[in-house]
Amino acid sequence: MGAGGPLLGHGLAGAGRSTRTLLGKEADALTPDITTPNEPLNAVTPVPDDYVNLASPERTRHILDGEPGTNGGGHRFPGGKGKSLFPREWSDEKIMHEISDVATDPSLTWTEKEIPPSMLSRMDEYQPRFDVIGERDGVRMKVIIAPSGEGIITGYPIR
Repeated sequence: MGAGGPLLGHGLAGAGRSTRTLLGKEADALTPDITTPNEPLNAVTPVPDDYVNLASPERTRHILDGEPGTNGGGHRFPGGKGKSLFPREWSDEKIMHEISDVATDPSLTWTEKEIPPSMLSRMDEYQPRFDVIGERDGVRMKVIIAPSGEGIITGYPIR
């Protein structure tokens, strides 16, 4: 107890002065609400600085834009003809963040891909690749990873 008596429930005053207890609406007006956010925490959209892209610049370009001279277009909206597309509202950063997140999610199963026939005669150059399928924000996607080589090779939505 201090000189002015117990401090809990009372205003801070000097010795010999009494103050009243703040209860109800008066106390509520002075107390910031830090226990309940205005919106659910999962509804907060990260800013691009919070996004992570674990793919190389070449693989990022491949995923978003496709390869020149081939069947064209990548998986960024509006994409190429016949390509599966990420949602129109997803930024490049979000696409690559979600692909990176699926690639590193320890709860998902990696399935080793078969060795391509073109590599059978060059096994010393072969880097095993794995498929992993995950879902982010309602979008199912497949990510192909070469963990002992390029890392993330590609990623795209699957139907």
